[in-house]
Amino acid sequence: MRTRKMQILMKMGRSMTIEAVPRGEFPDDFCPLLLLISAGVLDKKRIVEPIEASKDDLLVVHSEAYLESLKSSPNVAMMVEVPPVAMFPNCLVQKKLLYPFRKQ
Repeated sequence: MRTRKMQILMKMGRSMTIEAVPRGEFPDDFCPLLLLISAGVLDKKRIVEPIEASKDDLLVVHSEAYLESLKSSPNVAMMVEVPPVAMFPNCLVQKKLLYPFRKQ
């Protein structure tokens, strides 16, 4: 993997040097947040891990019928406009597709 050094000037007058990696060649454990923390640009104490919205939270903005419809993979496939989603078991759709949307 070839890399090149790149200097980035930030708004606050600070700069940092990072290694630019060609598109699609990032290591599996690459995390932009860790890069910003290690460069001193981002304070780790300011990162907040989102929690999952409860059913009561969701009912504030969605109807019970809508939430029930999300238990059907074909319904979810139509809503997200990705037809192949209809072929996956709903437990997988819930875990990999809908769960991230419930983070608040």
